[in-house]
Amino acid sequence: KQWYQRRVAITAGKLMKEKHEAIQDLDEQRAAVTEKLHKLERQHDHTLSEYERARESFSMRSQQNKEEIAALQSKLEKTGDELSQTEHSLRALTTKHNDTVLRSTKDIEDLREKCAEQEEDNAAL
Repeated sequence: KQWYQRRVAITAGKLMKEKHEAIQDLDEQRAAVTEKLHKLERQHDHTLSEYERARESFSMRSQQNKEEIAALQSKLEKTGDELSQTEHSLRALTTKHNDTVLRSTKDIEDLREKCAEQEEDNAAL
């Protein structure tokens, strides 16, 4: 009976030791998992912060692009208006030039006729 009690006590002691070691292992694992969790939380916070900065930067660039597009559209409209005015002025100048050429040509023909008449008159004298 004493042998049995001693055997039970030894087994109970071994079991208590194994239980203590298992608890210690679990505590170490829990600490390692907790440390990993904190590291992941820090990485998440950092990634989220980078994402927020990138989103803000993108938003600012998007707004700048919209403003530049609006400015370029306005400039394009202004240039189109100026081109239309220039075309109108060019047409008017071309018409004026053509009229001047026609009048000059007619004046030259009239002068030639007068000269021819004067030459005939001079020849007759």
